[in-house]
Amino acid sequence: MYAEIERLLSQIKCESGNDLLDARAPGSSAPAPASSTAVRTGIAAIDAALGSIAEDAPVIELLGTPASGKTQALYRVCICASLAASVSLDDGGTVDLGGCGLHTLFIDVDGKSDVRLLAHYMRAFVTSRLGNQGSAARVDEIVNMALDRIHVFAPSCTQSLIATLSLLPKYAADNGIEKSQCVLLVDGLGTHFWYDRRAANYMSLKSRRATPAFRLQQLFVDTLQEVRRHLGCVCFVTSILFLRHSGDLAAARSGSQESVGTDGQSSQGSSQMSQALGRMSRVVESGQGVFNDHMIPRWRSVVARSFVLEGAPVAGGQQRLHQQQLLQLPGTAVTFTEVGGSRSQQTAYVGPHGLQASP
Repeated sequence: MYAEIERLLSQIKCESGNDLLDARAPGSSAPAPASSTAVRTGIAAIDAALGSIAEDAPVIELLGTPASGKTQALYRVCICASLAASVSLDDGGTVDLGGCGLHTLFIDVDGKSDVRLLAHYMRAFVTSRLGNQGSAARVDEIVNMALDRIHVFAPSCTQSLIATLSLLPKYAADNGIEKSQCVLLVDGLGTHFWYDRRAANYMSLKSRRATPAFRLQQLFVDTLQEVRRHLGCVCFVTSILFLRHSGDLAAARSGSQESVGTDGQSSQGSSQMSQALGRMSRVVESGQGVFNDHMIPRWRSVVARSFVLEGAPVAGGQQRLHQQQLLQLPGTAVTFTEVGGSRSQQTAYVGPHGLQASP
């Protein structure tokens, strides 16, 4: 396993947001002297979590079924972290963008992130802040400078993900990224769950106290812990809910059920899965059902805050006529429900600027 990870280290490639768009900025500026914990997104649930965590390099987990708004939330964090705090205008004035000028290390595990869409959201965000004070050329310049601070990695498997994380401290040093001057985003944990389980059948370990798939997750957790502390940065992780709990809702809430199951899986597969995940896998409830977490139990001690995200169409259609103008309204409401504690809920909306606080 470790030899495979070392081999993958030599194959990792990364690109900046502008590299992926095939467009270079006319110039770039150094990040503003802000800490990654100073990032504010305008999304109540995220900002409240960032403001209430005393830890310097916390991990915030966003759970949800596919298409629940997890990646949209990361886009919003990415925009607010990488944009400058303020920009100067041609007339000598300044406009507050609310950004931090930080580098963003974006690890796209499931390969579904769209940098063009991110750039579109960022351009719309900047345009809304500048109003009629900035030209299209100035907006493009501001966006390009922010995109230069976004670094996208695309590991193809869990081993490659671990290798990518291992590479980040050296990558940060080589690119002049100082401690606490970046945000780490990991999108799509659980994407390679079934592949890892199949591959684990062909692995042999000296210790039989844990399955190879379990050990692989342990290595991921250890590596993430070391890297985020080294970089001193906030880490946002999205994780997919897909392992449906086989027990009833009351039993799931009380944690008395230990079995797990998924749609279309046999009882034998469920038994093997329980062994791989451990007997204390976390049970997560959402509007889509009750799910077993695919991560190992120790993951819970790493995460500072967890939210379940649920997306739902906004009632009333997509367009509305307002003062003789046809406005495009957000089409999806995303509810953030905190896992544990008070289970407080906050709602955001996917609109023309991406995830935003209100319709």
